[in-house]
Amino acid sequence: METTCIVTEMVTYMQLVAIIAYCALAVEFLARYTWDRPVLRSVPVTVPGEVPRGAMDKRLMRMLQAMLVMTIFIVIRYCFLPFLLSADPDGL
Repeated sequence: METTCIVTEMVTYMQLVAIIAYCALAVEFLARYTWDRPVLRSVPVTVPGEVPRGAMDKRLMRMLQAMLVMTIFIVIRYCFLPFLLSADPDGL
């Protein structure tokens, strides 16, 4: 019983670390996208009617807001999950 609880908490913390790493990479991507500073430069290709690189249109902004809310909810869930499991390790 004790081992199961420890393993569950360990897995929960590993998932939280993965979410934090994802957030760090997402912030770096958004910074590079916004400032138009990719890691590797490529030849710019312009297509008529296309949103220029580094510009945030409404659809992209909505998607980023939804991903931010989802990530916040997941982080909150993983912060409270160890407390819930320590109170009742048999199940939720």
